[in-house]
Amino acid sequence: MATTDSTARTDVARERLVDAVDALVSSDGWKAWLDSRARFHAYSFGNTMLIGFQCPDATLVAGFKAWQGMGRQVRKGEKGIAILAPMVRKVKSAEGESVEIGDDSGRRVVGFRTVYVFDVAQTDGDALPEAPVSLPVGGRQADYMALQDLAEAEHLTVTTDDMSGGKNGELNRETWTITLGTHLFETGTPAARIKTLTHELAHWFDLGPGASVMERDAAEIVAEAVAYIVGQRLGLDTSSYSAGYVASWAGGDSQKLQKLAERIDKAARPILAIFD
Repeated sequence: MATTDSTARTDVARERLVDAVDALVSSDGWKAWLDSRARFHAYSFGNTMLIGFQCPDATLVAGFKAWQGMGRQVRKGEKGIAILAPMVRKVKSAEGESVEIGDDSGRRVVGFRTVYVFDVAQTDGDALPEAPVSLPVGGRQADYMALQDLAEAEHLTVTTDDMSGGKNGELNRETWTITLGTHLFETGTPAARIKTLTHELAHWFDLGPGASVMERDAAEIVAEAVAYIVGQRLGLDTSSYSAGYVASWAGGDSQKLQKLAERIDKAARPILAIFD
């Protein structure tokens, strides 16, 4: 009977998260944030690596003029991040006429050149729309300690560190370590660290040790859905964060939650068990 009740509560919590995601993606705040992100290029894998190598803490990058177009100015003396952009040339059509690259009859990449982009942290000016998420408040320290005990039972070390790029936590499977941002311990209540530690434990129970995350979006949806479900069990409403987080990784499609239901339930089960 207990297992049936637990499954039913998990199903109800998951449906509530679906409703929260649906409500969020129809809101003006979500649309404004999406419109803002649409102005940033999707960089190739190679350029992503170049950006990460030169500026590991980069979160949003754009060219000098692109930043000006968004009401922000690159600060004097800031060093640009070098990436590669395709070179365009005129080519001859079948009839021998010159055409511009990009025409159906003349599309060809003839080489690359170095251009420079800048991270948002290198700029000043108008504020960009914020992602519609905020960390939860409330919670009991005893629940956080129970999660720590579960991590230790799995032979995981829980530590803290300053985190950049908007991160709250991360799981390192090579070192069997969960790291939580120190800022989570400055919020005054345990809710944010309960949610984050649950999220990282969900990654662990979802894929296990030594796993290779092939589908990052699915893994993040699963982990945050588990954090929401566990939060519901503990009387915490994490929808102010979880809905936006899941919506971002799901591309606004709440049905991806339903498709991942089996993985979500599997990852949630051992965490929920410590609170039964």
